[in-house]
Amino acid sequence: MADIVRLLFRGYRRLRKTHGRVKKQENWCLPLAKLLCSNVKKDEHREDVLNLGTEFVSRRRWFYAAHICYVIGQMELRLQQRFKLIGCNSCPDSDSALIKALETVEVHEFVLSLTSGLGQPDHQFCELLLRGEAEKPEWLKLHREKAPRTPPAAKPLHAGASWTQISKQEFLSHYTVGTLLGSGSFGSVYDGTRKADGKRVAVKYTFKKTRFVTIPGEARRLPVEVALMEMVSRPPRCEYVVKLLEWFETHSSFVLVMERPFPCTDLLNFRKLHKGRLPEPVAQTVTGQLVRAARHCCNCGVIHRDIKSENVLVNLLTMEVKLIDFGCGDLLKAEPYSENAGTPVFWPPEWLLHQTYSAVPASVWSLGVLLFQMLSGDLPFKEDEDIVDSYVPFIPGLSQDCYNLLMWCLDLIPDDRPAFEEILSHDWLKRSG
Repeated sequence: MADIVRLLFRGYRRLRKTHGRVKKQENWCLPLAKLLCSNVKKDEHREDVLNLGTEFVSRRRWFYAAHICYVIGQMELRLQQRFKLIGCNSCPDSDSALIKALETVEVHEFVLSLTSGLGQPDHQFCELLLRGEAEKPEWLKLHREKAPRTPPAAKPLHAGASWTQISKQEFLSHYTVGTLLGSGSFGSVYDGTRKADGKRVAVKYTFKKTRFVTIPGEARRLPVEVALMEMVSRPPRCEYVVKLLEWFETHSSFVLVMERPFPCTDLLNFRKLHKGRLPEPVAQTVTGQLVRAARHCCNCGVIHRDIKSENVLVNLLTMEVKLIDFGCGDLLKAEPYSENAGTPVFWPPEWLLHQTYSAVPASVWSLGVLLFQMLSGDLPFKEDEDIVDSYVPFIPGLSQDCYNLLMWCLDLIPDDRPAFEEILSHDWLKRSG
């Protein structure tokens, strides 16, 4: 938490170097810094921070400082209450500052973008805010405001139409594409908004040079990621797998429009909020959902092949996770696979030993690696030799049930690993409800 706040303060320090002395900084930054360093009980500390935020919000153009206080209060509350209060329909505490803290949790997304190393956005934001040259961003408004008038709906797009039927300009007439959320070997993902109803979406541009597959029971050949996402998005749906809303083909790329939970971050950044290690109860919640997501994929005839922190979204309000990014996936096969994709440190030992693997045991292995990482803050294996040796480092403080399940998932012999149903019925996950 203190690291995040220091990142926000850094934006003001850069402003001082660029534009001279900023008097407002001393008025709020130093009192808040002093309060953060105070040695008081957690409940008293949170109350003092929220009260300071209430004082800030009563002053003109102090929204940025107030939101820092509310975010700190919300984070401390969430860590203390283990997410039970966050996102509830009613708030048992009548304190207005606490309610504001719960209502303004969407500011987390901006804070988390800073922890990912994006330094420029906070500088630009501070500059606009202090100079008063632009309206404060929508996500930073303290009170709900009337939604802007929705423009008339444009002519519907035809999902999957060829580039001769839809151009980039046509696509942008229906969707607003915002900031870059992430990029990889298969394409780039951007924040987006559907203009017809204001729905927040994720827009992924993938390269034309991609694999094509034919969905079982159909004759058409589709880009592999489109095909796999269409399969896992069919009813019955699984709430723990991201849904493909529609897709298009342009002259230069395929464009996938997917649902985007809000506010959310990936599991990698979520772990950073806990200094890299998740408490067992939180790891239980995440693991149970991911096992159901992997099971749903296999039931739909899909193997993901790249289950890792960066490909898991966590909703900061509900703690619901969603498995994303099917670029490394493939159609499910009964026979062993003789080619692989994904992240090498998550590969199962049978692939390194025999150049083959089966879908479910390999998925269970990657879930075990991810569980170890959530609980310890580090990967169990760094090199191929470590994976083949399958020596799992000791994690102090684990319950016996947790340790047993972890070792079962990371069994060297594929057939001795548990099936999805066996994991879900394990005592460790059953305790989590």
